[in-house]
Amino acid sequence: MLSIEQLPDGLRSGIRNLTLKSGQILFYQEDPVDAIFFLRSGLVRLLHYTEGGEEVNHYLVHEGEFFGEVALVLDRYACTAVVDTASQICLLPKQKVLQAMQQDSSFALMLTGQVAHHLHMTKILLEIRGIRRARDRVLRYLQNIAPVRGETFQIDQTFKTIAQELNLTPETLSRALSQLEEEGIIERRHRQIILSHHPTFRLRRNGYYNQTYKSS
Repeated sequence: MLSIEQLPDGLRSGIRNLTLKSGQILFYQEDPVDAIFFLRSGLVRLLHYTEGGEEVNHYLVHEGEFFGEVALVLDRYACTAVVDTASQICLLPKQKVLQAMQQDSSFALMLTGQVAHHLHMTKILLEIRGIRRARDRVLRYLQNIAPVRGETFQIDQTFKTIAQELNLTPETLSRALSQLEEEGIIERRHRQIILSHHPTFRLRRNGYYNQTYKSS
C-alpha cells in the first residue's frame, strides 16, 4: 500500500489535507479540474449521472490509492466523487503533480500504472455487472476478490457498499449469498467467507502500482 510519505518531496510540500464525512461530495462531474487526490483512509465512490438522472457507479477508491487522475489530461472532472465512509484525503495540485512526473520517472511510472489498474478494474466490474442472474454476479465478484481456494478471507465493506458496486439492492445481495451458501459454494462466518470453487483469474484490489514506487 502506498503511503503519502513515499511521494516526491516537491509534491508533498503542496498537499492540502481534507477530512470529509460520509455522504459529502469531494467534486462533481463537470467541475473545473484543479487537483488529483490521494485517499489516506476511508472509502470514496466514483460515479456519474445520466441525462435522465440515473446514477452509474464506476468503482470504489480504497486506502492508499490515487483518484481523479484523468484530471491530468482533462479540464473538467469526468465523474462525481462521493465519500462512502469518513475519509482523510490529500489534495495534490494538478501542476505540481505534472511537474513531479516530469522530474521523477519512477513516480510517473507508478501513477501511470495506477491509471491502468483503475481502467482494468472498471472493465472487470462492467463485465460482472453485465451478468444477469444476481447469484452468478455475486459469485463472480467473490471469485475475483478471493485468495487461494479454501482459504478464509475477510469482507471489510458493508453490504450496502458491495451492493452498490454490483448494482444490486442489499436485499438481493443477501439472498444471493444465502443461495450460494445453501449450494455449498461458500461458507460464511460472520464477515468471513470461504469460497469452495473459483477460477485462477482474480482482480487484485492492491495492484503492482503501489508496490513498485520508491521515492528517490
